[in-house]
Amino acid sequence: MRAHPTSVWIRAALWAERGSRVARGGPGVLRVLWRGMRLLTRIALLAWSLWRFDAFIFGFGNTLLSGHDLPLLRLLRKRPIFVFNGSDARPPYIDGADMAASRGMTVDECIRLAARRKAHIRRIEQYADAIVSLPTFSHFFERPVVDYLKVGAPWTPADAGGGRENDGDIRILHSPSDPEVKGSERIRTAVEGLRAAGHPLRLIELRDVPNATVRAEIARADFVIDQLYADTPMAVFASEAAAAGVPAIVGSYAWPELRRLYPYDALPPVEACHPDEVAAAIERLSTDAAYRAPLGARARAFVEIEWAPERIAERYLAILGGEVPPYWLFDPGTLRYLRGAGLSEEGSRETVAAVLEQGGRGALQLADKPNSTKAPSWSSPTDAEGAATVSCRG
Repeated sequence: MRAHPTSVWIRAALWAERGSRVARGGPGVLRVLWRGMRLLTRIALLAWSLWRFDAFIFGFGNTLLSGHDLPLLRLLRKRPIFVFNGSDARPPYIDGADMAASRGMTVDECIRLAARRKAHIRRIEQYADAIVSLPTFSHFFERPVVDYLKVGAPWTPADAGGGRENDGDIRILHSPSDPEVKGSERIRTAVEGLRAAGHPLRLIELRDVPNATVRAEIARADFVIDQLYADTPMAVFASEAAAAGVPAIVGSYAWPELRRLYPYDALPPVEACHPDEVAAAIERLSTDAAYRAPLGARARAFVEIEWAPERIAERYLAILGGEVPPYWLFDPGTLRYLRGAGLSEEGSRETVAAVLEQGGRGALQLADKPNSTKAPSWSSPTDAEGAATVSCRG
């Protein structure tokens, strides 16, 4: 809804969206009025859009009318593409954004959410011209998806000015949207342990601040720590750091799977590490400037060249033109990564075990992937993937 911001219908829909959010905590009548206004402005925006556009790119599994407009798009021979970003597609039982302790979601609620998410994705698969998703969170898809990394992720160019501060300390920036999901406590512990050992580290942690503030701090940082439990090799925060030439540490259980799926030079340049090895990653980047600076430079070159906006646009045009190379496609049936994102290995195991006990294998919504539900990583804590240690390297 950011295209053509001068359109009166887009401005009206955005106005109603903001009003509806503000009214959520207000009186019931006010909430109903704003929901009605939101629906009317979206219908008007849809009519305006159908008159002008042949193709639509939807993010986060949403359309203007929450999927109810999909049959109309097909009837009018429009071409919808859906781009998924993580928690909009990931099974909730391996998603910290859903299952973090602070959420208080019960096992029954998790099972119901998994069923709804699977049904939603199945409906989208019926109508979408193409689906763009990262392999590591494509468990619920049944048709091949266009690999998100092959297309590229939008990023924001770095602001001019700023620069590192030469005060003797190594400045580390961590800006978690959700500290529990991002593993912030373990990150703080790792930094404090290295400080106690004599390393001159300064951890700057930002939350609930404008993006401009985060980007200004990125420009002053020696490196950033994105998160501990990612299934995405370079998410938004890490890509913003890359745009400024600042390297990022990305902890993940998914690195073995990502390295199985991609050639080494196809992955975004970050300091990749197993969650248990974040202290070693921090120590390496803080003590080896000759390694740190080139890693940041490679990250910047990657986003400026491989993820240049013009190249991303060309790739979407290729998708719309039916010119998708076979190597852009990923078959979700071949996925073997089962750790998810946003929660520890122990947390994902416990949640999956509870779902299996309460709802059986059917509750996982993976009936089309029988090999995945039999994978050792969901039955034995000593399997090779769980025991593997990923070397930290850029």
